[in-house]
Amino acid sequence: MITIKINTVDRTSLIDWRTFRFDQALTNQIDTVNFEIKRYDSKTFKPDLLQDVEIFEDATKIFGGKIVKSEEIIEGLLQTIRVTCKDHAHEMDSRLVVAVFENTTIDAIIDSIKTDFLPAGFTTAGVVVTNAVDFIAFNYEQPSKVFQQLAELVGADWFVDEDKDIKFFNKNTATAPFELNDTDGNFMWNTLKIDRDVKNLRNTIFVRGGTFSGDSFDEIQGADADGVRETFTFGFRYKT
Repeated sequence: MITIKINTVDRTSLIDWRTFRFDQALTNQIDTVNFEIKRYDSKTFKPDLLQDVEIFEDATKIFGGKIVKSEEIIEGLLQTIRVTCKDHAHEMDSRLVVAVFENTTIDAIIDSIKTDFLPAGFTTAGVVVTNAVDFIAFNYEQPSKVFQQLAELVGADWFVDEDKDIKFFNKNTATAPFELNDTDGNFMWNTLKIDRDVKNLRNTIFVRGGTFSGDSFDEIQGADADGVRETFTFGFRYKT
């Protein structure tokens, strides 16, 4: 069962579920939620911008964020409010980072940014990368951009979860929330689509490159790629 709370109050019964859409993105990309609320007769609730939105699947919270856009449509006595929500990464970017860090570590940088630049409520319990950083500077940059730069610096990834905890981890170490197989019912079996094509298949590859100074060059150029050979001789300069 899905439950939607707006500013901690259960508003599930007011949602037009035909319009509900929850787009979950991978890691550092922003999750979004869209839905409509109908106002008529005694149903007078009207959500405001920047109110907190929480979505639960049974007892598990699967989304936390704020209302960032609302659109009102009036048709006679019926008022429809279209609501767009974004996850906590949107709130996190409300302030810009101006800081210089020297001879420190990734986790220390993230903790410092959390303390000095992020709104209240964010935590760093999920930061597990401790690589050393000699020097890095940020000049009026959004925290999400800062975290992305740090992630690219050390080959990591990151996101903010539904409880405002920052997760910063090495790539390929996070596990999926469920497994796809033939028995657990975690996918719609009749949506499977398999595409095959040969547009990138090559039996022979021609490479022009290399350089030589002299009147003649007596060596066999090119070689079969056998999976072992790592160097190849060519009579033309590489293009740069």
